[in-house]
Amino acid sequence: MAFIYDNLVASLISTTAVLILISIQAQATQINIAKNSRNAAKNQAQKLATWLEEDLAEIGKNMTNDFEALGPPQDSTDWHTTQFTFKHYSQAMGDTVRIQYELKEKGTRTVGDTTVKLYQMERLRKVGNPSNPWKPEGRSTGNLGYFEVNMLGENGGQVTIPGDVESIRVRFSVIAPFQGENTFPRRVYRSTTVPFRLSRK
Repeated sequence: MAFIYDNLVASLISTTAVLILISIQAQATQINIAKNSRNAAKNQAQKLATWLEEDLAEIGKNMTNDFEALGPPQDSTDWHTTQFTFKHYSQAMGDTVRIQYELKEKGTRTVGDTTVKLYQMERLRKVGNPSNPWKPEGRSTGNLGYFEVNMLGENGGQVTIPGDVESIRVRFSVIAPFQGENTFPRRVYRSTTVPFRLSRK
C-alpha cells in the first residue's frame, strides 16, 4: 500500500513538474514571438522610411518648373493618402520619369481590443509620354496602419499649391505582424521629411 502511495505521489510531482515546464516553455515562446514581431515591425518601418527618403529626394531632379514636379496628395480620409504623383528628369534615360504612390486596403488585424484596417502602398512608374501605361515597381509591407503625404510650406504648415512647397513629409505606421498579450509596441510610427529640391525663381 505504501508502495502504491509513493508511486502516486511521485507521479503527481512529476506531472506537476512537467506542467510547470510546459507553462514556462509556452510563456518563453510567446515572449520570443512578441520580440520577433516587434523587431519585424521596426525593420519594416525603417526600410520603408529609407526607401521613401531616397525616392522623394528625386522629386524635380533636373527640372526647372516647380509647378510640374508634383501633384497634390489625394486623400480619402485623415491620415490616408490614396494617391500621390511626382516626377523627375532622368539624364540616363533622356526622359521624364513619373512615380505614383497608391494606397490599397489589405485586410484587417486585431490590435488589442480593436480591429483595424491594414494597407499597402504600391509604387508605380512610367517613363516618357504621359499616355504610357503605369508599371508596378515596388511596394511597402502589407501591414501599414496609415500612410499620409503632406506638402509643407515655408513655416511648416500644410499647403496645397505645388509652387508653395518647401518640403514633403510622409507619416506612416506599421502594425506588428503578430499580436499577443506580450506584443509591445503594437505599432511602430515613422515620419520623414525631405526638402523640395527645386530652386525658387
